[in-house]
Amino acid sequence: MKSGFFTMVLAGFSLSCFTRKTKGIHLFERPNDSMFVLDLKRRSLVTATASASIHIGLTCLNGGTLLGATCLCTSRFAGKRCQIDADCTFDAGTVCNWADTHAGDTFDWIVYHEETPTDDTGPENDHSLGTANGSYAFIESSAPRIKDEKARLQSPVFNPPGPEGLCLHFWYNMNGETIGQLNVYKGNGSTAELVWALSGNQGTQWKEGMVTLVSLEKFVVTIEATVGDGYLGDIALDDVSFASGTCPQTPHQATSPSGILMGR
Repeated sequence: MKSGFFTMVLAGFSLSCFTRKTKGIHLFERPNDSMFVLDLKRRSLVTATASASIHIGLTCLNGGTLLGATCLCTSRFAGKRCQIDADCTFDAGTVCNWADTHAGDTFDWIVYHEETPTDDTGPENDHSLGTANGSYAFIESSAPRIKDEKARLQSPVFNPPGPEGLCLHFWYNMNGETIGQLNVYKGNGSTAELVWALSGNQGTQWKEGMVTLVSLEKFVVTIEATVGDGYLGDIALDDVSFASGTCPQTPHQATSPSGILMGR
């Protein structure tokens, strides 16, 4: 199929469209109206969005590909033009391009190094370097914190990652007798859905976490830690990264029931 202007019939409707080919699929645009993508190999409609105008002049960065009015970003990049790096090691002493959101949480994550201030909970060092030179983020569960209080870190806004999805990879430490819960949500606001959850003491070592994120809409990732029933409940997070494609839910017991939304 060549690029150009023509009329096609889809689901009983006659549409006058422009078409152009990109990455083996055809993008159809109705001028000043709507955009949809048709995968001719699969003979299926991949996505459909309404738009007042198609942003032909939009420039995608960091290897992103323009698909209608949206940049299809590669691996760890987020933002409208794929301009934001969403990976974070915390070694610069900050939460990178994430936000310590105040929407619905009670307190903040702390970027720290070495052991947490409370004995018998938290990691000895960060995961990246394993020395005092590295940093990680954690929640302090000692007073004045009380049970079920929560702290949230929110990612930059991701564009739809395409049918192959996006893999979120991170390392966590949940060491202590009164560990609460570590949750990962995908979505926006009250519609954010719980996609990964783990609770209780997981031992003294850093452990690997992974979950596949699939979405046809823009979304953010929220990592939430909750306080357990006591002060030995420091939860730590390190080396958050993203890669294109799917990955196995890790650990397998972190699979969450579907339909659970992020509480306020």
